[in-house]
Order: sequence, then structure tokens, then C-alpha cells
Amino acid sequence: MIEHLENPQLKLVRNSITPDGVFGQWVDMTSGTHIAHTLEHAFQQPDGSYAPLLPEGDYTIIWGVHELKTGGPFNTYCFPPFTGADGNLHTNVLAAHLGNLNRDSEGCVLVGDYDGTIDGAPAVLASKNAMARFIGAAGGHQCLLVTVQDVLEAPAEAPADVPAVEPETTA
Repeated sequence: MIEHLENPQLKLVRNSITPDGVFGQWVDMTSGTHIAHTLEHAFQQPDGSYAPLLPEGDYTIIWGVHELKTGGPFNTYCFPPFTGADGNLHTNVLAAHLGNLNRDSEGCVLVGDYDGTIDGAPAVLASKNAMARFIGAAGGHQCLLVTVQDVLEAPAEAPADVPAVEPETTA
């Protein structure tokens, strides 16, 4: 039998949406502790605005081996199939994925230890550390209820003391 937690344990809080991505953080809802910075791909809408693929709401994410069009297999948590902001059905959208830039995501949630820049583009950095922390925060549960919430504010600039770095390889 697969264990299923009834109360949301983690929350994806989106802070800003720009053409360079949807920025936010994963938070442990029990302790209020920050887990990881996040970046989702920002999709241009018909009105010229930008939006993430994944709508706000509660989701049961599932641990397992997941394949993407761009590679895999990946051992991580995945959102169930959903109808995205584009009106299409989407599958294999990962709740935590290695990557740094808007272009590294086709809708998955990229995780990083901190925000910064790569070649002048806003990014999440130190993905591998953040991925390990996200999986640890999930507590080994096969299924986990999470909340996705937009709490939008004006985009913040990256701190001046964060160095530009080379992208991490995901292989």
C-alpha cells in the first residue's frame, strides 16, 4: 500500500514572474523553513504577459523514475497530469529538477541553493545541493501533498555579492 499524507507538507511559493522565469521557493509547511529557491519556465501568454505552466492548487506528487522529452530517467517527485495555463494536458512535470536557467525548464520546477546570474541571465544556482535538501524534506514518502501558490511581488535584483557561475551539467 502506498502511503499518502492528507495535509500539505511542502509549499511552492512563487514570488515573481518575468520573461526570464517564474521565481519562488519551496517551503516546509510544518516548520516554515526555506528548502530551496525555485525557477519555472515563463510562458508568454496571448496578452503578452508571462505565466508558469503549472496552475496554483494542491497536488499529490509521486516519487519514482520519470522520463522527460529532454532526458532521463530521473529519480524524483513528479506532479500528476494536469491541464496547464495553455489549455493542454501535461505529464511528467517534475517537482524538483536540476537546472539553472529559464531555458532549462519546459515546465518543471528547477531548484537551487540561491538566486544569481549566468551570463547576465537570472538563475537558480547550486541545484544538486538543493535537490538533496528537497528530497530530504519530503521525508521519504512515496506520495506527498503539496500546495502551489502565487504570492507575486515586484522582481528583486540578484544580490551584488553573488558571483556569476557556469551552468551545472545534469548528466
